[in-house]
Amino acid sequence: MRLSSFLRGALLIACIGAHAEEAVVETFKPSKLVDAPNPRYPAGYAARNREGWVTLAMMVDPQGKPYDIIVASSSGDPKFEKEAVRAAKKFTYDPAVMGDTAIDSGSAVSISLALSGRSGASRRFIHLYRLVNDAIQADDRARADEALAKIDALEVNLYEEAYRQLVLYSYHSKWGSEKAQLLAIERATFIDKGHGFLPDNLLISALSARMHLEARSQRIRDALATAATLLKYDLSDPQRQAVSALQMQLEEALESDSTFYVVDHIDDAYRFGHRLARRSFSFQDIDGDIAELRLHCDKAFLGFAYEQDMRYTVPESAGNCLLTAIGDPGTTFTLVEHPSP
Repeated sequence: MRLSSFLRGALLIACIGAHAEEAVVETFKPSKLVDAPNPRYPAGYAARNREGWVTLAMMVDPQGKPYDIIVASSSGDPKFEKEAVRAAKKFTYDPAVMGDTAIDSGSAVSISLALSGRSGASRRFIHLYRLVNDAIQADDRARADEALAKIDALEVNLYEEAYRQLVLYSYHSKWGSEKAQLLAIERATFIDKGHGFLPDNLLISALSARMHLEARSQRIRDALATAATLLKYDLSDPQRQAVSALQMQLEEALESDSTFYVVDHIDDAYRFGHRLARRSFSFQDIDGDIAELRLHCDKAFLGFAYEQDMRYTVPESAGNCLLTAIGDPGTTFTLVEHPSP
């Protein structure tokens, strides 16, 4: 971490737990991406027709330069993630402004690493995809596992990847956990430049499933964001009413004094990410090790070592925050989001 970043973090942590009222409301203008060099393709990937995507979260300093860049989500390829981070270090932003002063701010961007001229699915992929679906319908897990292993051995494009994740969602709906279902449906519904790789009718169904999984797992802000995405599509009246009803329930939950519990784990990339719905949070039932926490907020950044049994409070002036926990892969825990005192 750069010294200037550490100092900003020190200022923020000094405010944790404070509840002073702000007398002046200043206009906040978020940062805007103005130049984004394309990432390099990993060596050998183009020849193998391999494609992927990465969503990054980062901070932008008052000079418009990104720092503390992390992978928020991706299609799962570490080499694509590495190249996306490398490219993002060269991005240029118009910095965020509070009143008349440029400030540090959080930003997020999705990057597709795709080859021109390749779209659709190969015959081999379509054949294996149908085999998996048929096996799931027949409740034949061994046959489904065999076909999935063959799909995993293919070099898939983004279109095929969306369908691969969709069939993984169906697989985990029968034999897996809701966490595995949510990961698959999140990846299946990745949207590039305003367009999903699934046809609209299928994308709407997948986004609806994603929204309900996010709501059930108490990822309140994620579920609200998915609901907002859904409402941009041409929904039937019953679909629109159902999405709007759940959206209202989620907003009421945010306004209530409910405590939210998110049961999750540190993934194989040593991270866990979550958009906070509350200003105050803690961890309990930890099995493993959490080493570090980072907060990428609309108007502030903080990185610090995790302390056992500590309850953290983020000042309201920081805006909405993405929490990232870094630790040993496989570490399980419950993130507790507390209502304001």
